[in-house]
Amino acid sequence: MKKIQEGHFRLELPENWEIVKYDDSNFFRKKVTAQHTKAVDFVVKSPDGEIFLLELKDLRRERQHLGRQMANENWVDSISQKVKDTLAGLFGSYRWENNDLFQVSSAIFPKNDVPIKFIFFLEEDVTQTTDTRFRLRRRVLKSSLDEKLSYLRISCNILNHRELQRRLPWRIQSC
Repeated sequence: MKKIQEGHFRLELPENWEIVKYDDSNFFRKKVTAQHTKAVDFVVKSPDGEIFLLELKDLRRERQHLGRQMANENWVDSISQKVKDTLAGLFGSYRWENNDLFQVSSAIFPKNDVPIKFIFFLEEDVTQTTDTRFRLRRRVLKSSLDEKLSYLRISCNILNHRELQRRLPWRIQSC
């Protein structure tokens, strides 16, 4: 298994998956950040060519602000902007034939049939997971992200560690 640390999380993926910590790549730091852009944490490529844009967020320590944050349109805009800016940066890295990002960018461009999935990994308290209001806010957040990113043909999912492990061969653990 490949293991990568990001903040309070350790991400584990099978060896045959490609993963790039996009916001730490040389291309992003030297060429893209000059444009005042945002970025998702990781770009992942499955063995069959699917691309996953992955943003990790640990809200367990921010319980008192969570409801307001999830309902805030600016938060939705900020998250969707990370996805859009990341795709633009990947396109730029493809055009520049950048070695750091070539494995993932060449899987997307110039093809138009590659599935791109955005996964917003949202870790929350167990009480929040069972809270009806929290689940409703989560559905509204997903719906808003779907709407903002639909023109890019990106499917959005909001998952916690239990849901992620049921859908993908990845593991994310708190450290």
